[in-house]
Amino acid sequence: MISCDYAKQQFSAYLDNGLSAAEQTELEYHLSNCKTCSSEYAQIVFLHQRLHNLTTVNTSPQFDQILRTRIMHDNSVNGNSRFILKNLYLGIAGVTTLAAVTFFTLTTINEPSVNSPGISVHNAQTVSSSNRSLHQVDAQPKLASDTQEQDSLKLPTKPVDQSKIHLVGQDQK
Repeated sequence: MISCDYAKQQFSAYLDNGLSAAEQTELEYHLSNCKTCSSEYAQIVFLHQRLHNLTTVNTSPQFDQILRTRIMHDNSVNGNSRFILKNLYLGIAGVTTLAAVTFFTLTTINEPSVNSPGISVHNAQTVSSSNRSLHQVDAQPKLASDTQEQDSLKLPTKPVDQSKIHLVGQDQK
């Protein structure tokens, strides 16, 4: 028995009577035993019949020339505007990306990150202003090689005093 993929490749030739007698018998045997292929073949036959039943549209003798002229004109006009729009979008995307990278670079250089390796934070304070909490951080760079501190992962854990934890938007007592 032939495979489903091979049978599907033969559908068009079978419709056009282009298969040899052996190939035709093989395909008919496969279609009688495979519900999936026979269903797909039935759909193709239905579409084939519908296409043959379509009415022919009569056009003017100049239709071909008029259509080709319109297509050429539309392609030249739309082709240029598509080219201009594409370049405009690429330019805007490039400028936006450049601005984002510049902003990120400048803010990262001017404000040391609290989580940067080798920087420890001293004198962290919380300031409340109009129902918003602002954190002021006085960060002093401290290189890891200058300190004799132990690795924080190896230190024993300390219990947390729950009374000192204040969440943003929560009334402080």
